Order: sequence, then structure tokens, then C-alpha cells
Amino acid sequence: VLVIKTGSQVVWQRLPVHLVTTTTLTPNYLVFSDLAERIGNVVVHDCLKDVGPKLREAHQQFQMYRDAKKVKPFPGFTEKEMAIPSSRPFNIEISKMDLKGGWDLDKYKNVPILYQSYRAFPDKKWYIFIDADSFLFVGNTIRYLNANYDPSKPFYIGSQTLLGDELFAHGGTGYAISGAAVKLAVVDHPELEHAFEEYAISHCCGDHVLSRVMDKVGVKLSYERGRMQGEPWYGIRWDDKTWCSKILTFHHVNQGDVQELWEFERYMEKTLKETKRNDGYILYSDLYHRFARPFLTSLETQWDNLSNDWWLERPGYPAGFSTEKPPTEADLPKIQDEGQRNKWKDYLKFSEVEKAAIDDRRKCEEACQKSSSCLQWKWAPGKCVLNNSVIFGQRDTNPEGEKKAWWSGWNLERIESVRKRMSCEEGLDGSFPTEEKRKKDNMSGAGGEEEDK
Repeated sequence: VLVIKTGSQVVWQRLPVHLVTTTTLTPNYLVFSDLAERIGNVVVHDCLKDVGPKLREAHQQFQMYRDAKKVKPFPGFTEKEMAIPSSRPFNIEISKMDLKGGWDLDKYKNVPILYQSYRAFPDKKWYIFIDADSFLFVGNTIRYLNANYDPSKPFYIGSQTLLGDELFAHGGTGYAISGAAVKLAVVDHPELEHAFEEYAISHCCGDHVLSRVMDKVGVKLSYERGRMQGEPWYGIRWDDKTWCSKILTFHHVNQGDVQELWEFERYMEKTLKETKRNDGYILYSDLYHRFARPFLTSLETQWDNLSNDWWLERPGYPAGFSTEKPPTEADLPKIQDEGQRNKWKDYLKFSEVEKAAIDDRRKCEEACQKSSSCLQWKWAPGKCVLNNSVIFGQRDTNPEGEKKAWWSGWNLERIESVRKRMSCEEGLDGSFPTEEKRKKDNMSGAGGEEEDK
């Protein structure tokens, strides 16, 4: 079962694209929000309707929930008709009502969604949960879960994140819970559906609250960070560790991303079935050839390639100092702010080559070239950042334009050398079919696997 979580403020912006892409690859799916809706024939369920009345009807964190429900239906509707989600006046768009408190509501959703999903689809092998701004590679995920986990045993699987010292599966990245684990909570421990509602008041996140339920039923988290990605596709790292890895999810995607990734998935499912490559899995390398490699250049202006491994940066000048008169080691005791003093202490340890890279874009590029592991760099006035993996990045929308924006570059020759060393690249030239060919192939149909969902 695929379960999509969204909110009343964003449902019309995020959900429709999934209804014509992601959900076409799985016969069993549910959509939950904090307000009942209807989009075509798809019912968006109110997952908070059964939260205890003490919270739902009176607590300040549920004010948005109550306000959204005050939108009156057309005059003359019967009570039964009023219960139909689409009975709300069509000229009122909830997302434009400027309601506040969506984040407060969100933390109450994950646990009731788990319980309501099982009641709607009991005894399924897998329950897979994503947010509406996530993307799921359906075929990859089902194959991977069935190959590596036994759904008849309790499993709680996701990308691990920490709150204090507590590990739990990050919700936006997506997580999967085996049928056995869901049944353990819903059937064997129905009291846990409402056990953590008071706890949620003072804690941040619904995915964390859900982990408390899993902990109570004795199901520990199985880690899948990397395969289940908390980044969009343009924020992932291609390197020795990930290049030939399988990819299951992305987070922080927009509607265009979902459409592009869905078309890519359909094409790859068909191609992999024909070539029998990679055991049928879509890999990081496939994404690289489609979305990154054709567009990488040695230099790109007003672009942030998200380099983050090795920062060379000149701190802001303390009072009494300037470009013409920078602090020296002897001046450090004169800098009153401890944080700024420590930054200048680190800066003064840089070599002359490193300092030059901070001041000159070309020197920053040279610094990357001289570091044997560096695959890309970015530079802005006063900053040079080197990176040991490939990241595509995104447009830098700095309002001051080129004056302050990042310049980014990739060491194309070195990246190509890394690519050719990878086992999953054997026999490939690194090219990807043209858009015309992909569209032609997709028109012939390619779907994901539908069993066990």
C-alpha cells in the first residue's frame, strides 16, 4: 500500500501530479491530509478526525484545523451532503485563506495515518509512506524491500535521523513498515493510536512520534540512508560510495520534478527489463547520465553546485580592521567576539595558496585541480569551497546577482575517470538516449511492478 501525506494548504499544489504519475504504478494507495477533500474520484482523508476531542476541539495547535472546517457549504445541503468533501463552495480555496499552524498539525498525523491505513487495507505485505513533496521509485522500492526484508516479520525501514539521542525514520524521505509490524501496532496494541497525542504537544515531529509507537511494540529502525534520500535529485552526491547504489526516494521535489522522474522511471523500467542490467534496479549512475552529465560544464556563473566538503573562507573584518589592514596573529587577543576570533585564528593558518583561492576564482579552480580527490568547486567573493563528490546543484538567486553569487565548476576529466572505474559503468559510454527516443519508447508503455503493494 502506498500512503501519501499532505496538508490542506498545499494539497492542490502537490498532490494532482502524483495522481497521474506515481499512483498509476500501484493499485492500492491512500491520501491523507488535515482536511477532507475530493480531487476527481480520489478521496483525501482527514487523518485527524479521530484525535482526542480535548486536543481536536480546544487546543491552540488545532486552531487551523478548526478554522478550515468553518468554511460553510452551500445553503440547503443536508447533513449527509455536508459530509461529502467536495460540498465546500468551489470558489473558496483553503490554501489562500492564510491559515497558520500547518507545522503544528503535521506532527499529529503519522500515527493515525498508520492505523487508518491498516484498517483500509489490512494484511498487506508492505505499507510505504511518503510526503506529497517526495518521489518514490515504485518498482525499485518493491523489488528492494522484497529482496532484502521479509514482510512477515516486523520491520520499520527508513533514512535514520536523530532527535536528541533518539533514532527514527525521517518522514519526508519516506519509510516502509512491514505488514507484520503494522499489524503488531494496530491489532495487538490499539491503545497506542492515542497514547502519544499529549506527548506530541511538546515535541516537533510526527515521524518522531511514530517511532515511539514502533519502539513500544519492539520494532527497531532498519537504516536505509542513501537509498532513501532526504534531498532532491540535484542535491545528491555521486561518488565511490553511491555511484552504483540503488535509489528509492527523493524529498523536496516540485511538480515538474515528479513528472520528469516518473518519465525517467518508466523509460528505465522498460530498458532494464530488456537489457537485464543491474538486476533490474535504477541506480545513482542512471540518474547521473540522464540529469547531470549532459549539463555539467567546467564553469557556470550564478550557480551553486552545493559543494560543502572543504571551506576556505575569510571571516568578516572586526572593528578596527579592513582589507588594507587585516588582523595578524598578534591582533587576535584584540578581537572581543570569541566566534570571530576563532574564525580568524583558523584563517591565519591557511597557506598562501589557500588564501589566494579565497580571493580569486581561478585560484580556487586551481586549488581543486591540485587536490587529487577534488571533483568540483564553487567560489564567491571571500569564499572557495571544494568537494570530493559530484553534485549538480541549482541556480543561485542571490538578489545582488553576479556580484555576490556563486561561480561553480566541475573537473570533467577527473569525474569521467571516476565514472569509468565503477563496476556498473562497464560497457557503457556514459551517454543517454535523446528526449525524442525516450518519449517514443515511453509511448509504447512501461510500468512498475504492482504486486505486494
